Amino acid sequence: MTDVADFLLARIAEDEVVAVQLGELWAMVTDADRRTLDAGVREGMDSVFAVADGAPRDGAPSRLLAECAAKRRIVERVSDTAWGGHAVRDYVLGQLALPYAGHPEYQEAWRP
Repeated sequence: MTDVADFLLARIAEDEVVAVQLGELWAMVTDADRRTLDAGVREGMDSVFAVADGAPRDGAPSRLLAECAAKRRIVERVSDTAWGGHAVRDYVLGQLALPYAGHPEYQEAWRP
């Protein structure tokens, strides 16, 4: 795998930890407190916590965990240059890395 792939896999692992912690925090919010939230916020949280196909049902934000798993599969697949070549790999991994551009380990050379 390339450096950007390793960088992405590390960020995805961090995102999974945050997702689980977010689930723990959300579980601490009472139903009464949830009702005081704006309807849009409640709908957004319902979307984040909705159980996605194949995602764990343990109270963690299932959609977020499913997104992490999907990104991991993409990184692993495109890292094999036999699949799409260097240009495809560099473009896809560069796009996936963009949301992490503020991270201290991000390298501008990865920017597509």
